[in-house]
Parts: sequence; C-alpha cells; structure tokens
Amino acid sequence: MVRKQIVVIGAGEVGVSFALLLCQLAKSGIIADQFCVTVLDSEDDILSGATLAANVNHESGYEYLKAGHRQTGIDCIQGGITKRLLFNTKLFETGLENRYLFSTDTEDRGIARYKDFEENVTYMKDIYAKTFRYIMERREWDLAEAAQILRHSPEEFEVKIAPYEISELRHIIGGYKSIGGTVKMAYSYAIKKSLVQKFIQEGLMQLYLGEEVQLIEKKGDSYVVQTNNDAFRADSLIISAAHSIPRLAAKIKNSLSAPAGMYHLNAMLYIQLHPTQESELLKKIAQVNFVLQGDGGCMYACVFPPTRTEPGYAAVYFPSESGSHIEKHYYDGANPLSLPHYWREWIRNGLPGEMQEQRLLNITSRLLYFHPFLKDAFTPLHLIPRTVFNPVIKANPDGKDKRVREIIGAKILTDDKRVIALTTPKWTNAELSALSAVEHVISELWQQHLPKSPRGFGLEKIDVELLTRKLHFRNEDFVQKHIFDYQAKLRFCNNLP
Repeated sequence: MVRKQIVVIGAGEVGVSFALLLCQLAKSGIIADQFCVTVLDSEDDILSGATLAANVNHESGYEYLKAGHRQTGIDCIQGGITKRLLFNTKLFETGLENRYLFSTDTEDRGIARYKDFEENVTYMKDIYAKTFRYIMERREWDLAEAAQILRHSPEEFEVKIAPYEISELRHIIGGYKSIGGTVKMAYSYAIKKSLVQKFIQEGLMQLYLGEEVQLIEKKGDSYVVQTNNDAFRADSLIISAAHSIPRLAAKIKNSLSAPAGMYHLNAMLYIQLHPTQESELLKKIAQVNFVLQGDGGCMYACVFPPTRTEPGYAAVYFPSESGSHIEKHYYDGANPLSLPHYWREWIRNGLPGEMQEQRLLNITSRLLYFHPFLKDAFTPLHLIPRTVFNPVIKANPDGKDKRVREIIGAKILTDDKRVIALTTPKWTNAELSALSAVEHVISELWQQHLPKSPRGFGLEKIDVELLTRKLHFRNEDFVQKHIFDYQAKLRFCNNLP
C-alpha cells in the first residue's frame, strides 16, 4: 500500500502541533493506514515564529468582558484544558499566576466598567467549573486528582485580590488572580522538538528547513509543492504559515481566498531583571500583571524572577499603536494585496533603529506608569516583532477588534478540500486549533473522525476528554540541550535559570 503524504507548510506552533497529533494518532492505533507527515519551513528551526513572542498561558478568559468577546474567552479555557490533558504542563510552567487588574482610567474614560469585569469573571468561572467537573466525573477522579492534572479547582479559578496585594502598583482599583501564568517557553520548545525528532526516527515525520515555497500545483489527485530545493507530493496540504498564508494560497491555481481578517505586526519587549539584595523588591518583581485599559493598558509578565546574585527576565507589552502595535494590514478576497514586504525583514532582523528606540521608550514608560517599583530594576534586552491574525467572524466583521480572536478551524482553500489553511488565536489553544485540521484530514483521506460530544471543544465539538485518554504526550521526556538552543535564539544569556 502506498503511504499517504501529508505536507505542512509552516513549522510554527499550530503546524507542529498538527503534525505531532497526527503521528500520535498512528502510534496509539487510532489510524491504522500508513502515512508520512512532511513539515516545511523557510526558517532554520521549528517554532521560530510567534512562539518567540509568547510567554503566557491565557486560560481564564477574564480579559474578554465586552459583548462579542466571550467566545474568545471560552476558546482560551477549552484550549488551556486541552493542553493540560495532552502535556505534563508542570514541565514548562513557572508557577507565577496571572493577575488581571482594573485601572482608574478604565472606568473614568468609559473603556469598561468594573462591574462588567466582575460579571465576566463569574461567567468564565461557571464555564470552567462545569468543564472541570465534567472531566472529573468521566475520568472518575477525585478533586485532588483532577486538580493535579488540570492544576486549578473551580474554587481556585476566581480569587479576588486584596488591596494590600497591589499596594506597590499605581493607578489600579482592583482585580483578580486567575488560572494560567507565565511559561518557560524554552521547556515547551524542548518537549516539542524532542517529539519531532522521535517521530522522524520512527519514520512518521520528515522535517525540511530553509525551504522557500515557489509553486503549488495540482497533479492528478494530489498536489506538488515546489521549493527552492526540492519537490514534495501531498495527498493533503496544510498551510499554517501565519502571515504568509495569503501569499501561499495565491500560488494555487483557482484556489479559494485565504481566511479574511486583520494581520497585526506586534512587538514583544523582553527585559532583563537585575539581581537585588532587597527581599521585598524580589517579591514585587515576581508577578504577572495584565492591566485592562484597552490601548492604554500594559502587560508585565515575569518569566524568571531574579535572585540576589543572578538576573531574571520578563516580557512587556503595551497594546497601543505608539507601543507594541507596529502596523496592521487587512486581507480578504476582494482586497488580495500581499502584506508589506518589509514585514518579513523586520521580523527577521528587528525594527528600524529610530522606530525601535521610540517604541522602547513608549513601552518602558507605560510599564513604569503602573509599576514604579521597577525603576532601575531592569534593562531592555530585545524587541521581537511577530504577527497576530484577527479573523473576520460574526462578532468581528472587519477583523479590527484585537480582542476578538476566536478559533476558526480548518479553512478549505480548494474545491477538492485537499488544501486547507490553519491558524491559531493564541499559544494557549494551538493544540485545540490543530485538532480541527486533524479532523478534516482524517475524514478526507480515511473517512475517519475524532470522537464528538455535545460537551466537546472547538467548532467540531471534539470530545477532547475521551480522545486524550489514549492520545497524549504526558509521559514524554525531552532533550535538555534544546532548552539552551531556544534561549540562544532569543539572544538571551545562557546563564539564565
């Protein structure tokens, strides 16, 4: 029997997740037919895209408090639970929990009401509690077992912050702690890189890096992807190349339009946190704070706190067009203009000097506006530009609302349904997004389906609880060297913890 060939263009978070999940389906006996997944990318390593600007597991949905935003929050809750059922997340979590904070300006300027924020916290807690108890009952776990895997019991989901806990901050009226927190992304990378290498050794996967796609054409019942180095036959083709999806889809004769929406070029600032002998300052620095104030807010996410002798680092994000939001570009079938060519240059080599200097000044000024205790406690390390996609959906008809980032599933690009586009709203729900593509591919190639349930996750209502009883990576080990490889990619010192 001839092996089916599945080609993935784009070795980012969602493309790699798709490949790993499909290979694990074969390992667990759910797919009996032989196949090979070939992953292509123009970069020199996997997970070199938006992953490098990701630092936080957004699991609570707290920040999605306006009308039309709540499905985005539900997708975060379901995506976070999916990730925990698939992986031993303790391997890459820092233990620093997210804190969502309401500023004085948020209500004074009519951006949002604190009452609405609290109502959304209660709403999201109800969603989480029902899902938590559903999984606990089906797995026949007690509360301690469920919390061990899913990390938080429903009672831990909603924890109001006392005034004394935020006394070091300025311009804040209150907030809540939530599930989720910062992630040691180097460890997450190491796990997935190790899995990719394992599946390559077992003959289920191939990985080709430095491959620039030049042509995609249909030949018979399959497609041929021509790159600068080789040609690859595909019975099923998944294009998961972030902002390059419209450009690659346009290479296919008579293709359908790529998903419509707004592409945002955003920049994540990494800062080095200085060692200090001050015990109180060390406690203050070890925080993850999201100030909810629209484009006047700020994220400060400590990933590795400093010690008395060693530096740490944190990520900072100022969601303003004068801060972390660099440019945006709208795409749809009626407006098929490619993204600005210089975006690729900026992503690869950084922003132009004068622009970067001004953005650094604006971002750090906003950080200190809410966190004055950080003055003289950090040095900027690197500003990393990456793209985010806000698809056109009913709740966001022009893609302009940056808060609306729902899972849109696999989007068909050809009439024969053999070519699809695949995106993910966040790192948090990359695996849940990838399962949509897995469902599409196995139904088209083998007329098989993932289990479904009325209580399932995502657009397809996939029964993630049932599926992950056999399909998971919770017992997998990883190669330690990959941790340092990832830190080197971020241009961090390897003496970080």
